[in-house]
Amino acid sequence: MAEVLQYDQDVQFDYGNKKISCKCVRVTTQTYGFASEYLESMVSLYHSTMPHIPTEDIRTSLQQDGVTHIVLLRLEADVRQEYFEKPVRLLRRYTQSQKQFEDFSDDSDPDEDIGTDLLLKCEDFIKNRKKTQYEKLIKQRFPGLIERCSNERPDLDLIDAARIQLRTRDLIIGSLSFATKTLDDFPPTKVTHLLHFGVRTRFQLMKAGRRLLQTAVSESKNDVFFVFSPSQTVRFFRNSGFTDDPLICGRFQILSDSVDCVPMAKILNRIDQPVQNNWEVYRNEAYKRYSQEAFFVKKLIEENNELKMKNGKYEKIQNTFEQQLALERSRCVMYEQLVQSLENQLLANGIKPKVNQDEIIQKVVKSIK
Repeated sequence: MAEVLQYDQDVQFDYGNKKISCKCVRVTTQTYGFASEYLESMVSLYHSTMPHIPTEDIRTSLQQDGVTHIVLLRLEADVRQEYFEKPVRLLRRYTQSQKQFEDFSDDSDPDEDIGTDLLLKCEDFIKNRKKTQYEKLIKQRFPGLIERCSNERPDLDLIDAARIQLRTRDLIIGSLSFATKTLDDFPPTKVTHLLHFGVRTRFQLMKAGRRLLQTAVSESKNDVFFVFSPSQTVRFFRNSGFTDDPLICGRFQILSDSVDCVPMAKILNRIDQPVQNNWEVYRNEAYKRYSQEAFFVKKLIEENNELKMKNGKYEKIQNTFEQQLALERSRCVMYEQLVQSLENQLLANGIKPKVNQDEIIQKVVKSIK
């Protein structure tokens, strides 16, 4: 079982061949500065892990009353040291315009260039904006830096690892957000609903996600911890003690209209025996309902197969009729051509026929019928 994180205390994780220090904080929608410090960072993080969910939907769900967020942050000193060693990560914040949505989709270094040369070019641009030869390069690669630079004074703080103003999104490693819901049907249940959960790609090997989840589960005082899991994380939640048993999890489907995720639940160990017995009763009742529905579906399938067989017979009769109709039509065309040919021969020999062509065709068709 993963170790529970302690709030507002430094904790170390194994990150490759070195240690990385972090701090876990607990915030709510009502926390002072939540909207300005944490909200957009978490929207970016969750959207990078769940790109199928619109950012506005994520933002709205995070701002609901009663939502709690557990956030794992790096220490500022470590981030500044990383920026000093790899300036490319500092410059990455300027690759997009300020008006564009910034996410964590590009969370790795695609090449071995640590960005030292680029940093020097950016510095030259800031110092000598009217004379620099790198203006075109900077505009192309770092439009955000162009927007942030002031024409009145040099803005070297923008690219200085020691003095740059760090944002929450620069520090965040992972976070999860959950809310408490109450189901009043049998048995009455308080549910901790995990709304969003994400860890930045390059920090996932630290197993920070397991510790974040375990912290939230340990903190919950409710009966059940529930999540709608994308298919790619089902195994992760199973290894964390969750079940996707439809007889249990189907009850919580009403918490969301999600149809492309797997409902998964963890019945917390602190449930007392009477409540546990209620869950057994609920499971038995759910199985009975499932059996009734399965029998009903079976009958529907049988009736559907019978209708398909009848429909097949009707289609066969219709095909035969259409084939016969096509044959008779071709005969009519042949007779019409024959009459026309005879009429032309008579006219060629100076004989004008007194027989009406339409009358002949009608007689032929009538004889066929």
